[in-house]
Amino acid sequence: MKKVTCFVLAICAAVTLSFCAQAHAGWVLYDDFNSGTIDPDLWTVWGSSAIVSIQNGKAKFVHQPGHVGLSTFLLIKTTPNLVKGIRATITVKSSKGDLRARVAGFIGKINEDYVFQQICVQPAVNKIWADLDLETAGTFASIYSLFRMDFRNPMSLAGKVFTVTAIFSDPKKVNFATGGLGTVTAELPRAMAKSDNHFMGVGTRSSSGDGSGVVYFDNVYVLY
Repeated sequence: MKKVTCFVLAICAAVTLSFCAQAHAGWVLYDDFNSGTIDPDLWTVWGSSAIVSIQNGKAKFVHQPGHVGLSTFLLIKTTPNLVKGIRATITVKSSKGDLRARVAGFIGKINEDYVFQQICVQPAVNKIWADLDLETAGTFASIYSLFRMDFRNPMSLAGKVFTVTAIFSDPKKVNFATGGLGTVTAELPRAMAKSDNHFMGVGTRSSSGDGSGVVYFDNVYVLY
């Protein structure tokens, strides 16, 4: 097993406005789901733990119980290798167990292993949190947790709308932001190489298999 130095965490809530202003210049609306259907040119539906459809101009995930550690995603299909960041609006309409909604995916490599990022809305713990994980090539089993941070806890998550952002345009750092709750920067001990696995998008997961509920995603932007 490789020894990986933990990230240095810098809390940057005070510069949230500056961060967002700089990042916004390169953002492009990828899908607002107003077409009424899941566009096969934009998305690949991956996984079977949730039923995915479009309702009222939003992507609707109905996550089913009994799928231990399994996820369902809408994966970015159009030039995912060029994506440097993802922003999405998330509403967890209802949830049971450890259901979480997330923006996630592989963003780079350290040596031969993959860096996986996720920023999650999880009502069961009443937290929005972000992490980075080093995963082995081939099986994608977790090797080491590189970074974990909980955003300031809101009073309640269920039914509320949150806009979350992950930016990985710099090979030595990753920025996470949640509207109204601040921004954090995770600095890497060394530069990431480009990933040759472009699995990234929006989706739901229950680690225990007890999680279930309804999640909506809207206004997905990508940073090129």
